[in-house]
Amino acid sequence: MIGQATRKWIGGAIAIAAMGAFAFGLFHLSPWAASWDEVDFVLALDRYDLLAMQPHAPGYPYFILGGRLMRLWTGIDGPAALSLWNLLLTASSVFPLYRLARRWLQPFAATVAAALVLTLPMNAALGVRAMSEGAALALMWWYLWAAVRAAERPTTARFLGAAFAFSLLMGTRLSYAPLGLALGWIWLGATTVGGANRQTAARLARGFVWLVCAALCQLLWLAGMAAAEGGAGSMLVLLKSFALGHFEQWGGGAIADPMSPASRLLLFFGDNVLWTGAFARSEALLAAAALLLGSAIIAAGTAGREARAGAGVGTGTAQEVALDATAVRTAPNEGSVSKLETGANLLRSFPNGDSTQDSRGSTGRSLQPASYDGLAHKLRTAAQQLRRPTPGVLLVAASAAYALWALLGQNIAKPRHAAPIAALLLFGLAVQALRKRPFSPPAAAKAALASALLLLAAQTTEAARLVALQDSQRPAVYRLADYAKARMPADAVLYTWEEERVLYYLRRDIQTRPIYTYAYFLADLQAAPDRRIWLTGAVLEGFRRQGAPTDHARLLARFSSDGRLDPVYGNISLYEWVR
Repeated sequence: MIGQATRKWIGGAIAIAAMGAFAFGLFHLSPWAASWDEVDFVLALDRYDLLAMQPHAPGYPYFILGGRLMRLWTGIDGPAALSLWNLLLTASSVFPLYRLARRWLQPFAATVAAALVLTLPMNAALGVRAMSEGAALALMWWYLWAAVRAAERPTTARFLGAAFAFSLLMGTRLSYAPLGLALGWIWLGATTVGGANRQTAARLARGFVWLVCAALCQLLWLAGMAAAEGGAGSMLVLLKSFALGHFEQWGGGAIADPMSPASRLLLFFGDNVLWTGAFARSEALLAAAALLLGSAIIAAGTAGREARAGAGVGTGTAQEVALDATAVRTAPNEGSVSKLETGANLLRSFPNGDSTQDSRGSTGRSLQPASYDGLAHKLRTAAQQLRRPTPGVLLVAASAAYALWALLGQNIAKPRHAAPIAALLLFGLAVQALRKRPFSPPAAAKAALASALLLLAAQTTEAARLVALQDSQRPAVYRLADYAKARMPADAVLYTWEEERVLYYLRRDIQTRPIYTYAYFLADLQAAPDRRIWLTGAVLEGFRRQGAPTDHARLLARFSSDGRLDPVYGNISLYEWVR
């Protein structure tokens, strides 16, 4: 592939770049609380109160605890404290990412794969801002690595490690719960399948103990949150109210959103996952990723073609089969995938034609038992995989579960909800492109590595640009607050939509009022006929959806910031209502 000296040089460059990226992040921690959620998190650093939405349910206790620890240890306060916690956890996720990649890749290739995932521009920006996704993405890799280890060898210690990692993830961001499918699958397989001498009662007892321990791990954060809210009853009432609001009113899920299923599917996968989530709306990143995908396809195709040629259907020898099997077994950490490839090559090597004939020259009946044996073997393999999933199957299943939830249950207007899918897709692409295949030509492997390094360089450049922009660009809602404070008449009222939460946090000396229905707005107008009325474009758009006339609105100003960083508040229009 490439020389040992070259690999060491590139590996050293990646390590230096990683340290530089961490230092770069330290100097570009986001100082802004420019969205409803960010304000909730920052206010919770001073007083944790779900009823006051500090933060909103389901509480995010570990994320808030991390921010408080950063403030205690460093003296940094506000959004920067939460951003620092995200950065530290993101840096720590290098280890589980690398260890996961080592299941399929050699050390150098695993390093490149981990670097690719961590330099996704949108996820890198989340890693240095006051949003819980940054911490959750990092903890996701710790959990998935622990789950894969438990699937490979389902011991009590490994299962409890995965259960504890999952509890940290849930206490940081509960919306990542569908990833728990991996843990449930491991528990079910280990409970229903045991060793030859293990009795059913013992397996059930082990499953019960594991289930209780997993529940206790979740109680660590649930009990702390209940204590902070005055008891389990109060906490459950708040969680129920939040769940109803999320699914029926403001959550942006499929139930409350009038968008057609086809449009929602296209927006989610086409924009949230790929164009914004994976490529940060950059044509250069799209081209580099397409090049890596093409390299992966070519490498897999040429390896398959060479394998068929090397197996020499009808003319294979035992020596070729032995060499083939040895090559597959020496591929790094291939697990059951290696076994399947070896078995396939063994089947290919058996000569057909005369050697399968009986003494009468008939070939028909002599093949039937082998065919039945092959089918039975495939069925047994499939059943075994259902009980004991391979690392790849486990990751795909967990990813699919979360993707379905994000598609149907999350706000489609916020691409950050698709961040785990973008990261997992890139991880899978990197593994497929960089894995060592027994029959892959050296040129194909070199092309795949070159494509991966090109994408890594492009992503690192775009991530640095985006992180610096996030730090330096004043958000549109901040500029709205500045404009209103400087020019808004003392007797005027600014009617707002979701911007209200940020304006409340900024505490500008202006009078604001949230409004959601046109009927209440008219009542306010009649109650104060001489008052001047300002309103945001989001309010006006809400009135339009309610069928209300909007011809009384006169545009005063527009404020904008980068839509990738600020998809909801990135474009704000300010109007005056002319009576």
